[in-house]
Amino acid sequence: MKKLLFLSLLIAGAFAFYSCEKEVITPYVALTGTFTNTPDPSAGFWQVPIPDGSTFMSPKKYIVDGTSPLFGEVDETKSFMELPSPVFEPKIGGFTGTCTITTVDKDGDQLIYVGEYYMFADFSNKTYLRIDGGTGKWEDAQGWFNTTGQVDPRTGVNTLSGTGEVTQPK
Repeated sequence: MKKLLFLSLLIAGAFAFYSCEKEVITPYVALTGTFTNTPDPSAGFWQVPIPDGSTFMSPKKYIVDGTSPLFGEVDETKSFMELPSPVFEPKIGGFTGTCTITTVDKDGDQLIYVGEYYMFADFSNKTYLRIDGGTGKWEDAQGWFNTTGQVDPRTGVNTLSGTGEVTQPK
């Protein structure tokens, strides 16, 4: 009887071990790139109050162009960045807010980034983004991407470079 009980437990244990679902580990790969964000006047501007009583006109939307060794060329006719409500931050003498960036590659697949940006008094800027999925080969993508850039105060064009990691594209 002990042998039968032992054999039953051994079989049940083996079945439980082999029936467990294995966790799939998705590899991350480097994501780097250089980009240009150009204001899109047709989307309008936010009127951001500044403590001295003046108003800063911040574009609501930018056209995104650029290239990345992993992503390839960005389709600037479909890629954009939206800034839903910038605010003046006296501690940095500049602006902060959230942003959503959608880049589209040559195949029409979208990669979506969501995060925060900081633009300082000297028009330098930083973003801290998380990758929040996309379409096609970027569906369910996860990762992070941080950038540093410089805005030309005459044109509003932001030239930047970034680095991060993203799950291996499908």
